[in-house]
Amino acid sequence: MKILVVMTMPIVIKSCKRILEAEGFEVFTCPSADEALEKIKNYDFDLLLMDVKMPKHDGIFLMR
Repeated sequence: MKILVVMTMPIVIKSCKRILEAEGFEVFTCPSADEALEKIKNYDFDLLLMDVKMPKHDGIFLMR
């Protein structure tokens, strides 16, 4: 299962990645909605975990 974690705080990204990989998931990370959109174009993700409030574009923008 491929999971994309989109969070603005590096400590949250690191924690999510560590925990999810320990459970056997393939984890991709990025700190912004813009970077997430680029990754979504190149990979098929099964799950998206993200901040709702992010600079420039928020999580609602990304969900659309």
